[in-house]
Amino acid sequence: APAVSATAAAILLGQSFGMSFTDLWWARWSRDVVGMLLFLPLFASFDSEPVRRLLAGRWDRRLLADAAELAAAFALLFVVVGLITSGRWYASPTLFAPILLWTSLRFGIFPTAAAAVTINLAAVMSAHYEAWPALFMEADTPEEIHSLQLFVLLVALSPLVVAVVVGEHGRARRQLDDALESMADAFALYDDRDRLVLCNARYPAFLSRIADLVVPGVRYEDLVREGVRRGLYRGVEPSQAEAWIAEQVAAHRAGA
Repeated sequence: APAVSATAAAILLGQSFGMSFTDLWWARWSRDVVGMLLFLPLFASFDSEPVRRLLAGRWDRRLLADAAELAAAFALLFVVVGLITSGRWYASPTLFAPILLWTSLRFGIFPTAAAAVTINLAAVMSAHYEAWPALFMEADTPEEIHSLQLFVLLVALSPLVVAVVVGEHGRARRQLDDALESMADAFALYDDRDRLVLCNARYPAFLSRIADLVVPGVRYEDLVREGVRRGLYRGVEPSQAEAWIAEQVAAHRAGA
């Protein structure tokens, strides 16, 4: 889409601006690409559900904690922008990396895109008023404009990629959890060291007397041993317990 727009502009407006086809094409294309990079994730990932919950008064502790943490991230962001525009700090993209990484890992695409847009709007406006200590002080020449666009890319691109990857991982995990919980049987997955990785809700219910021990990382042998102690397995004589436990663990490792 930016390439089509830039080509049309370069053909129709090249003479009016007194620029060559290549220069005008590159200027329009780079501007549109940067704009899409910033604003398309912002609009495409917007989710009104948390806002509706807050406005409707349906608050819970998790929602309020997330809102407070997100507000703290943006407050820190505004502090950094203020220190830059006051001339105390140089406008390096690395100053914003911890804040944007924090936001992308904790809150996903929309807050990360909103933070990136906020930073870059502040950079553009401050550069216009010569209050942004960087190479694109006024952003009047093509070189200064490209420096500003490079700053935008350095600030926004990596956190947005991280947010997308984390979001996709979370979506895949939710799909897996939904699939496991829809099963009629108890299900558990152990790793090659016999440690529990994940299970559905029916698995602790199946091991009712030791349900409190069924947490990720617990060893299968420890579950069986505690099950014997609490009487989960009927007919296991104390004198034969160790041999029976070893038999169960061996069968488990063999895939039974």
